[in-house]
Amino acid sequence: MNRYAIFLDIDGTLLCGRNMHPKNCEVIKRVREEGHLVFINTGRSYGYIPEAVTKDNEYDGYVTSIGACVRAGDLILKQDLIDRDEVKKLTEYYLENKIWAKLECEEGVLYINDPKYHEGHTISEAYELDTTFKSYHPSKIFVSGIIDDKIKEELENKFMVYQHQDYYEFSGKGSSKASGMNLMLDYFKIHKERSLALGDSLNDKDMLEEAGISIAMGNASEDIKSICDYVSCSTGDGGVGYGIAHYLLKEN
Repeated sequence: MNRYAIFLDIDGTLLCGRNMHPKNCEVIKRVREEGHLVFINTGRSYGYIPEAVTKDNEYDGYVTSIGACVRAGDLILKQDLIDRDEVKKLTEYYLENKIWAKLECEEGVLYINDPKYHEGHTISEAYELDTTFKSYHPSKIFVSGIIDDKIKEELENKFMVYQHQDYYEFSGKGSSKASGMNLMLDYFKIHKERSLALGDSLNDKDMLEEAGISIAMGNASEDIKSICDYVSCSTGDGGVGYGIAHYLLKEN
């Protein structure tokens, strides 16, 4: 069949805060029943995907940590983990400078310094990465605040770095949501023209530009809306569901 591959960002796209609109669930189920494939494509690590995303929904695969890790069903197609010595060095720096950060791992999330909310464990000393949290493998790091120019230059030699309004994040160099999407398309032998990507923010930009059809949420920035083929309603109003339906279910 002429199936499509659909790639969904999570925060600000599939989820509004911690909630998923019923329209999103309904449409994801319908398009999968019709034979289309639905993938999560998120900046979050695999171990940091909210339960609200997976509780009542099934997906055909996951692109996580800004493309650093790619799973098709139970098969791992790519897993670019951050070097452990590098993680320890960064952890020491964040602890020393009292910077709030998250080590997003394949197994969960580790917080550095005072967390705003608890969905994982807190690291007090860098050596804990070799003891208490030895089984955790970071694939992306999230840091609160605006990155210093010198630090940015150092990080960009090793990582893909994205500065957002009040935080920055980074994962393996050469990884992106677009590269993860293309790897998935190659694996399932689906032409890029038959791909839909839905997003709202900076780290979705390359995925949206690369996809056959790009859909922005109504709450997306004007820069993101301007590069997309279609602007759906806002995340809180079921923008994912209505956006997919506009193309694949012939609904408005």
